[in-house]
Amino acid sequence: MITEPKPAATFLAALLAKDFAGLAAAFDPAVRFRALVPGEAVAVESAAETVAAFARWFGDKEALELVACEAGAIGDRTHVRYRLRLQRKGEPLVVEQSLCGDLEGERFATLDLLCSGFRPAGATPAEGEVHRFDAGDLGCGTGLPREFRARLEQIPLGHRLEVATRDPAAREDLPALARMLGQKVLVIDSHAGGEVIIVVERTK
Repeated sequence: MITEPKPAATFLAALLAKDFAGLAAAFDPAVRFRALVPGEAVAVESAAETVAAFARWFGDKEALELVACEAGAIGDRTHVRYRLRLQRKGEPLVVEQSLCGDLEGERFATLDLLCSGFRPAGATPAEGEVHRFDAGDLGCGTGLPREFRARLEQIPLGHRLEVATRDPAAREDLPALARMLGQKVLVIDSHAGGEVIIVVERTK
């Protein structure tokens, strides 16, 4: 666990507890926050907006566990790198984020973040098993095709990827992308509530 500097410890302890009210204590009210995460770039200038970004990323995750952490200084800036294991709807995931910021007293006045995205973790499914990917609100304009392609590349030949998304454009875009990549589209279905289900078999 981080013990120094104090703002880093405050930030990480609150994040692990999903204490988003406590997370605000690590930031100056007018903090300048910039972040690059897969499918999203963030540029805000308040503690409330900064906390809202972390709540959006981690609010639906469960069982947050710190598995690696480094903290120190790069010149006059504070640097924190951490890796977490967590779950989303029972699916094991891993994420790594790297922060670099300027301090004013015991709060971050500026903060820059680079994120790996939430990646699948845990044991590889048995041969022929379906790998499920709940994309949620991630859409074709916000990184879904890139994430879809990455997930396909991670599964063995002959395995299937089942994607659930609420983006209606995915019904046309993802099957077209799968076919362009030489993969076999097995299912394209729409469920009540606007959810689209697409199942693709990796063939190459």
